[in-house]
Amino acid sequence: MFTVNPITFIPVTAQTLVVAPKKSCGCSCSGNRRDRCRTELRAAMGGNLKQRSGDPDARMRYTVDGYAVIVKKHCLKLVGWLSDIPFTHFSDILGGIEPIKRLHTAWRKHELYFERATPEDIANAERDPLSVHPNPR
Repeated sequence: MFTVNPITFIPVTAQTLVVAPKKSCGCSCSGNRRDRCRTELRAAMGGNLKQRSGDPDARMRYTVDGYAVIVKKHCLKLVGWLSDIPFTHFSDILGGIEPIKRLHTAWRKHELYFERATPEDIANAERDPLSVHPNPR
């Protein structure tokens, strides 16, 4: 004698069969690969910061005071951060992969980039770190 395991049926409707098309930012950040996209963007931005600053130990900082250090110490500022995405560690950005992909696309298109900080930017970073923050909220 043998036992038959019960089978669970999952109801299928037209809505459960619809699959949204995958959008790509032109890199390997396809589908729901948030971690890969985040890692690529972090490496690209960090590498560019090290290259532009000439400091192999330079690293991106996302706090108000930490970012001001980048402006003061490395004389660089980040231009083009998307206003609807908080300037924080990529792991802390809510909304799934889409906001990360949008930042990655902006980086690839050179809409998000580092540029030389002006003497005024550096003075502002010293006086009021929030005044140089890419996206104060």
